[in-house]
Amino acid sequence: MRKTLEERFWDKVHHEPNSGCWLWSGAADGCGYGIASQGFKRTYGSQKAHRVSWVMAGNALSPGAYICHKCDTPACVNPDHLFAGSQADNMRDCVSKGRLTRPRGERHPRTKVSDATAMAILLDSGTGRQAAARFDVSYHTVAAIRGGKPDSWAWLRERASRIVTPEK
Repeated sequence: MRKTLEERFWDKVHHEPNSGCWLWSGAADGCGYGIASQGFKRTYGSQKAHRVSWVMAGNALSPGAYICHKCDTPACVNPDHLFAGSQADNMRDCVSKGRLTRPRGERHPRTKVSDATAMAILLDSGTGRQAAARFDVSYHTVAAIRGGKPDSWAWLRERASRIVTPEK
């Protein structure tokens, strides 16, 4: 006897007792989201396992709607851990949980200077070329720190603007 789509789906779900997540054990995409294949797209309009679970639980799936995870576990298909929203809702949820933070300053993998050196460059009264020579960095690094790129060191420029330097 051939299994139904729903039976095939639930065969790939394992209940995790500590978190309450229902974890998808089938195929997954590069980000860990489950992929429900063979017939699910035609029947449920989606191949992402959490979206299929959402619809199988009797919830509406509006065109363009995101099905987001309250638990932040991409493999979870527990409908109680999911909510429908927009891309903006999903991003707000992500930010509110502190999951959307970009490394800045010396924590950024491509940075050339420490935060202390960047602050010293900001407070240095010399030209860009003079500061580059003084701190052994390129002119372009000095320009990025001093304001060449709006987001590169903006947080540090705000701090530097509040520091009063004595006259030389």
